[in-house]
Amino acid sequence: MRAFLRTKVWLKNEEAFSLVELLAALTILSLIIAPLLFLFLTSIDTVIRGGAQTIAVNLAQDKLEHLKDRGFYNLITEYLVEGNSPEIELEIDGYEGYTRRTSVQLEEIEIQDAETTEPYILEVLHLEVIVSWQNKENEWEVVLESYLADR
Repeated sequence: MRAFLRTKVWLKNEEAFSLVELLAALTILSLIIAPLLFLFLTSIDTVIRGGAQTIAVNLAQDKLEHLKDRGFYNLITEYLVEGNSPEIELEIDGYEGYTRRTSVQLEEIEIQDAETTEPYILEVLHLEVIVSWQNKENEWEVVLESYLADR
């Protein structure tokens, strides 16, 4: 009988959480964790998209620099005379899922000189490189443009 009484006294002195306190704690914890989980998942998606966009910008910039290195007259011959504009690359070596479209157009820019009344016509090449890729259900693209003049 004494052992039973000791156990009962021991149980009375023990402090524990009630079911209501546990449910309240779980509710508060879930209210804190749910937005943090959403933020974590959204940030992962943003990092992945940023990485893909960085690759696309580098591919476009590489092509644009390659075009500038070719020179004004070589680009006129290759793209305008031979009719290769726009050039579409459906596969880029080492970059699966990316496509690149290169456009070269001859444009005339009118420049007004302050000393003379006659305008000066400058012929320039408008270079445009579009790199596109698909991420989940969305299609993304990066567009880089530049001008190249005869020197």
